[in-house]
Amino acid sequence: GQAPTVDATSLDVMYFGGDAATLKQHQDLVAKLEITSQQRSPVISLARVEQIGYARYDALYIPGGHAPMQDLIRSAALGRLLAHFHQAGKTTALVCHGPAAL
Repeated sequence: GQAPTVDATSLDVMYFGGDAATLKQHQDLVAKLEITSQQRSPVISLARVEQIGYARYDALYIPGGHAPMQDLIRSAALGRLLAHFHQAGKTTALVCHGPAAL
């Protein structure tokens, strides 16, 4: 439920095909979406998702990185959400370390 932070080591031009303009484009998009803004991030907690109701959501995306390995792997709320999406036949996407949440 908190705005995610960017791993500063991933903001290296080498991860963007060596193209500084592509890296800048990525950074501009992240800034525009305000995902990482501590004050304006649209990120909500899993508890809030439960309150709103799972029916309002069409797909579930579990990111990679260390969060699934440390936080999501122990989350009963995520377990309930994953079970609901599976039973409802809704799309669930998992990237990199994301499958650890299963």
